[in-house]
Amino acid sequence: MPSDSLEIKVSLQKLLIALVVIIVPLNFLGLYLSSESNTSLEQVIGTHFRTIAQADATTALQFVNDRVIDVGAIAGEPTVVDAAVAANQTYERRSAEATAANIAEIDNKWDTPAGDAVVKAMLSSPVSRLLQSRREVDPRLSGNHSGR
Repeated sequence: MPSDSLEIKVSLQKLLIALVVIIVPLNFLGLYLSSESNTSLEQVIGTHFRTIAQADATTALQFVNDRVIDVGAIAGEPTVVDAAVAANQTYERRSAEATAANIAEIDNKWDTPAGDAVVKAMLSSPVSRLLQSRREVDPRLSGNHSGR
């Protein structure tokens, strides 16, 4: 009875050699392509992060520059200049020890009921009213970030 199946006889050694000759180069090619794609992905991600960082840095720089200009304008206000000159004149003829003693006295009063009068005087000054009105106009000047 003739056999209906086709038999191919190949030695195991030849089969293994053929597989090694075909599979090993394909593995090296796959490894190389994987490495190259990983490098490309890292470069693309790095570019995206750099772009994001530059955009955020530009935004932060603009915010800081705007606040510096705002504070410079406030510092140039005649009310602020007059208050600074008056405060400087108060202390210019005092010794360093007398100035330190005055600061220590205010510091000791600050968190006591006697400090309320000092705070009230500060908050009712023309400079304080100017700063409060500026803060109402532009909440970003208040120091907290609720005005964003």
